[in-house]
Amino acid sequence: MIRVVGKEDAEGWHVMYYLPYPSEVDKYPALRTILETAGSYRGYKAEQVSSHYASGWVESMVAVEGVRLALEKVGYDNLSGRAVRDALASLKDFDTGLIPPISMSDKKPYYCDTDVVYQIRDGKHVPVSERLKPVYFLEFE
Repeated sequence: MIRVVGKEDAEGWHVMYYLPYPSEVDKYPALRTILETAGSYRGYKAEQVSSHYASGWVESMVAVEGVRLALEKVGYDNLSGRAVRDALASLKDFDTGLIPPISMSDKKPYYCDTDVVYQIRDGKHVPVSERLKPVYFLEFE
C-alpha cells in the first residue's frame, strides 16, 4: 500500500493485518528469518518484502505440517487430500513464530482469526492495537 500511494500520502492511514510487518522484526525472530531469506534469494530490502511473501511462508508451513501429520497417521501409500484435510483439522498449537499458535478444527477451518490494527507512521506499519478478533470471524463460533 505504501509503495502504491507513496510514503507521504499513506501517512496516518490504518490497516488491519494478521501478520507482523518488517517494522516488528525485533519482536518476531521468524520474521527476521523471512527478511534475511528474501534478501539473500531475491535481493529484497526489508521494506520491499510484501505481506504476501510472509503470508506464503506461513501458509507453506501450515500446509507442510498438514502433510506431515497425515503421513504420520495414514502413511505414504494412503496419503490423500482427505487425509491432509483431516490432519489440518486436528492441528493443535502449531507455532510459526509469526502469529499465535495455530489450532484448527472442523468448526475452525482457518489458521488465524485475529488481526492487529497498524497505523502508517514515517513509512512504516506501527501496531496500534493488541490482537483483535474481527467481526467476520464471530459467525463461525
